[in-house]
Amino acid sequence: MCAVSASMLDENSLVIAISDSGATREILDAVTIARKNRVAAICLTTNRHSPLARMCDDVLITASSGMNISERSEEVRLSQYLIVDTICSYIRSITDQTGQ
Repeated sequence: MCAVSASMLDENSLVIAISDSGATREILDAVTIARKNRVAAICLTTNRHSPLARMCDDVLITASSGMNISERSEEVRLSQYLIVDTICSYIRSITDQTGQ
């Protein structure tokens, strides 16, 4: 499904890819397709040296407190949601100002 969505994007689009490991195959495939269409890409990951991080224009690193794996994944997911919400709010504010 991600790959189909990515194939419909163009150079006026932005991909925000989220992968804790930065190595999720479905996400990597979708970003690869988007990048072939000259789409800008930002990723959120805990692994700054991941394949996903190397593919994207900008990398936002999410960290955790180092708890056990189940608590850590919830903590990372929550921080990623907060970052995506902030990015979307920013884009919305610019869109409202410019009318585009």
